[in-house]
Amino acid sequence: MNYRKFGEVFSDELYIDFSDDSYIEQCVYDVYKRIHCPGSNVVIRPFAEGIYVGALNKNGQRHGFGTNYYKVNLKKSGVYQGMFVNGRKEGLGKYTNRRNDIYIGAFKDDKKEGHGRLTMENGSNYVGFFLDDKFHGLGTYQSSKGDLPVYTGTFENDAVNGDGTMQYADGSEYNGSFRNGNFHGAGSYQSCNGDTYIGEMFNHQFHGEGMLKYSNGFEYNGFFEKGHFRGKGAYKTKDGDSYEGQFEDHVFHGEGKMVYTNGDVFDGRWKDGKPIDGTRVYANRDTYSGQWKNDLRHDSKGNFMFPTGDTYERRPISRWEEKWQRNLHVCKWWEVRRSLVRWRSTRIRSQRMC
Repeated sequence: MNYRKFGEVFSDELYIDFSDDSYIEQCVYDVYKRIHCPGSNVVIRPFAEGIYVGALNKNGQRHGFGTNYYKVNLKKSGVYQGMFVNGRKEGLGKYTNRRNDIYIGAFKDDKKEGHGRLTMENGSNYVGFFLDDKFHGLGTYQSSKGDLPVYTGTFENDAVNGDGTMQYADGSEYNGSFRNGNFHGAGSYQSCNGDTYIGEMFNHQFHGEGMLKYSNGFEYNGFFEKGHFRGKGAYKTKDGDSYEGQFEDHVFHGEGKMVYTNGDVFDGRWKDGKPIDGTRVYANRDTYSGQWKNDLRHDSKGNFMFPTGDTYERRPISRWEEKWQRNLHVCKWWEVRRSLVRWRSTRIRSQRMC
């Protein structure tokens, strides 16, 4: 007979040629007798799905402890050894499929249900609860590939859903809620470089209200949108400067207040990370109110007030006035030049007189 290697059974190997049913019963019986004591009370019965060796109930159904050898052409082909109730797998058992994946644990109504361990042929494994042949409930999944994360937590219908912990090979770790394998809901994430985030997540990104602390000392506390600072928040640099106000795509944008470590305070409007209009009170109590350009005062459109109460005010001027002042400045420059020439001439004449 040409036997087919089918899997590990009773700590030995079973070879069955399923192409001819006339051989099946004798093959199973011979293997069983070779492994167990001769004369043991064993029922061997062929079924449409394969061969069963074990106990039966009064109705001829598989009932109690036994072993079922499933035909290769079936979807559930493999070997099951364990408890049966009224013809169906129920209770503790071991099932090895044709891919050599091995499950040891609880069964109910012919399916994996309850606590068990699934060791896959590629080396990946799952230990936890099952329902309807799927990962469901608390469990731990570890892939055979070292660069993939280890997850411990809640599963639902074979997917990571609920609360759990994801540990990555580089040392990063996430603790919190998941939806379909993605970070979703409240959680905390610590990267391998020491950056830490605590807050809301959406579809594997920082989204909602949260706090992000960088390992280099920077800190942000506020709202996120798809991983970016957006909305109201507070930011603190490693040097101690602090900003509180509106953000857009990681930069100051909108109304906000910046307190500098040197004692200066700016309160006003920002655009693309730079002030454009507002009031800055300097550490020496000088105050400038007006517009800014390229992070500098735009003196032609602002007021400067000194601690004494004196005020320097520049009002907006028309284009004609601006041109007139420019010409006036040129005239004054020529006057200064002529004065210098006269001074030099006078000095030369004086030296000659001496």
